[in-house]
Amino acid sequence: MSADDVIYYRKRAQEERERALVCEDNSVVLAHRRLADEYERRIQQLQIGDGVKSATNPSAGAEVRLHLF
Repeated sequence: MSADDVIYYRKRAQEERERALVCEDNSVVLAHRRLADEYERRIQQLQIGDGVKSATNPSAGAEVRLHLF
């Protein structure tokens, strides 16, 4: 796990939560909250995955894609 990855995802989660606070449309609020939740889930995956990577698959979890729609 890269510390830079965790910093990036934490920043993005915070930004999405801040955006949700200023939205008037509930569906847009929900979309921002889902994005924030996804970024936080990715942090957990990186932290958990860092402890279980093996020599046979050292790049496991290296590619992260965000799919919501």
